[in-house]
Amino acid sequence: VFSGDTLSLNVPLKNNSLTCAAENVSSYIALNDRYFDAVSLDDNVSQINADETKSVSFNFKVKDNAPPGTYKIPLKLRYSNGSSVSEETFELSLDVLACYSLDIENIVYSPESVYAGESVKLSADVRNSCSGAARDVSVNLVPVTNSSFEPFIVLSSNVLQVGTILPNFSAPISFELKPIKDAQPQIYVFKIDANCYGCDRVFSDTVSFEVLARPELIFSGIDFSNESRNDAKEIFAGENFSFSVQLDNIGKKSAKAVKVGLKSGGEIVGSKENFVGNIDPDDSGSAVFDLSVLQNAAVGEHKAEILVEFLDEKGEVRQLS
Repeated sequence: VFSGDTLSLNVPLKNNSLTCAAENVSSYIALNDRYFDAVSLDDNVSQINADETKSVSFNFKVKDNAPPGTYKIPLKLRYSNGSSVSEETFELSLDVLACYSLDIENIVYSPESVYAGESVKLSADVRNSCSGAARDVSVNLVPVTNSSFEPFIVLSSNVLQVGTILPNFSAPISFELKPIKDAQPQIYVFKIDANCYGCDRVFSDTVSFEVLARPELIFSGIDFSNESRNDAKEIFAGENFSFSVQLDNIGKKSAKAVKVGLKSGGEIVGSKENFVGNIDPDDSGSAVFDLSVLQNAAVGEHKAEILVEFLDEKGEVRQLS
């Protein structure tokens, strides 16, 4: 018998007399209403003949919060024996066993793609699939890939106190983690351990997710030069000059199909698009533009915008300006 069970208790009654019948036999059991819900607690038998056995039955439910153990149930009998009435009390024993089975279900990551330097929420349900209430349920997130949580920052507690979970009910749990920006891109494995008061073992499930990385381009150098005047820092109308842009990839993935464009007014002419190719992590790439200033260009400062376009680790277009 387990907590939460509804049962029918059948008790055989034997008349040990060899000559007299027991008549108007009434029986009743007394239950502790803290742990049991009564359905039918009395039963009657009109007569039990000498050396005969008849059964009485009682129906009740063991409450969900009834702790495991042995319960003593008084059985009271009243019957007539000729002209006299007799009353007797017997003690019945009922063993309520521990039944625990906790399942980790419905594991969800939000967001689904986990990037270094960005937080991720791990959500799940802890389900009690047994017939008894699981009390003082606790859940612990344990790192498996590494001996510690490094390279993760645990933004929530890694130990959750869930409390009581009734039979066939679930309780939501969640953990929030953040891989540091320099976390190595790879698959990281964790374990979710669920335990409860009286549980004879820990119920575990393994979860894993891949920490992804992106290319990260920055401008590391912008310069121009004039072939006719190497030391010149100014450009005059009608002159040719070269304009160079250097990009560094400080991310952990290659920036692919890098293209650099120059957006300027019509007084600066020449090829304004340069294909750099791929830039690997911790590497650089340069784009050089050979340009000319028209003779009728206005004197003064001229604005130009550098536009960088590349493909990230998913093949999606990214831009930098």
